[in-house]
Amino acid sequence: DLLDIRNFGAKSIDEVKMKLIGLGLALKDSPPGFDPSAAAAEYGSDGYDDDDGLGGGFTDDGQDYAETEQL
Repeated sequence: DLLDIRNFGAKSIDEVKMKLIGLGLALKDSPPGFDPSAAAAEYGSDGYDDDDGLGGGFTDDGQDYAETEQL
């Protein structure tokens, strides 16, 4: 994920790894064969799938958050 940040390259990730090693920590590695671009493509551009038919046209009227107690 860090490599997706603009101007964050292989040298930067190596520097982060070295600093973490100095602190006794490490980055969690992806499992072998994991392709982040394939995972990103699976979720689409906005991360939401509106074609699943869930929600049934529900619109939020805001009443879930309205105060109901009298002071």
